[in-house]
Amino acid sequence: MATSATCSKAVLSKLVKEVIKLEEIISNVMSKMVVIDGKIDVLMTKPTESQATEQEMDPDFWPEPLKEVEEVKLLEEILLNNDKYYQLVNIIRNLGGGSITSAVKCAWSRVFSIKVMAFVNWKGVATKNHQKQGLKKSIITKAIFGKSCAKHRRPED
Repeated sequence: MATSATCSKAVLSKLVKEVIKLEEIISNVMSKMVVIDGKIDVLMTKPTESQATEQEMDPDFWPEPLKEVEEVKLLEEILLNNDKYYQLVNIIRNLGGGSITSAVKCAWSRVFSIKVMAFVNWKGVATKNHQKQGLKKSIITKAIFGKSCAKHRRPED
C-alpha cells in the first residue's frame, strides 16, 4: 500500500512535468510574438523613417539582384541618396519571411545574386585566392536591417 508521502511525490512529479511543458509552450508563443511584433513595427513605422512616398518611388530602381561584384560599390553610392536608401529599406521590409532568419535570407537573396554572394562576406576577409568585399559596415547592410543613421534620417516635416 502506498503511503501519502509516496502519493504526494507522484502528484508533485506530474505537476512539475506539466509546468515544464507549459513553459516550453509559453516560450514558443513568445518567440512567435517577437516575430509578429517586428512585423507590426514595420507596418506602423513613422513616415519620417520609411522610404520614399508612392509619388517618389522609382519603379526602375531595383529590378533584380546584383549580378556583378562591381555593382556593389555602385549600389552603395546610390544609397547615399536618402530616397533610394529608404526605397531599398521598404523593398526589403515588404519581402517578409516566416522568421527573422528567413526574412534576412530573403533580403540578401533579393540584393545579391549567387555569383555576387560568392565574392562578399561579413568582414571582407580573403578566402583562398579571392579578396572578399566586407558587408559589416556597408550601407547595404544597414538598409537590409532597416537601420536609420544620421546620414540617412529623413528630416521631419
